[in-house]
Amino acid sequence: MRKFMLALLLAGLAASGFGAPRMGIGTQFTFPAVFGISLRGFVTDQFGMEGVVFLFSEGGDTVGALSARGLWSVVRGEGGGFYLAGGATLPLPADQPIFHVVAGIELALPFAKSIWFNTEFGFFGGALLDLGMAFGMGVHYYFELGG
Repeated sequence: MRKFMLALLLAGLAASGFGAPRMGIGTQFTFPAVFGISLRGFVTDQFGMEGVVFLFSEGGDTVGALSARGLWSVVRGEGGGFYLAGGATLPLPADQPIFHVVAGIELALPFAKSIWFNTEFGFFGGALLDLGMAFGMGVHYYFELGG
């Protein structure tokens, strides 16, 4: 449990954006992981970080995963954007990371400009895994922090 709490703390720090002009908090649904709580912080309009804490039940036991990745907003307009992301997921209690690279599209709700939906597609793999396809989607509420 201590490892999981430490992982949760590190995910929050990694996604804080270190004084980012905007930060999003929400949920991310990812295959093959499941779903989790996500924090996205953008250091600039183009570059950011995301941390996701996943919890799920497996065989009656609650297990989790911690994911951290860099985000690059290739195109971002008033109501949408296209981004690339790459990083690693550490299943807990396992010790072998799963690496991933994805491309995603984010769209804001026309009547609620701070709420953005995303979908992403890419690849994952690791030391104990063959190369596989990754799919994710989520929703985030963005806070504009100035800059």
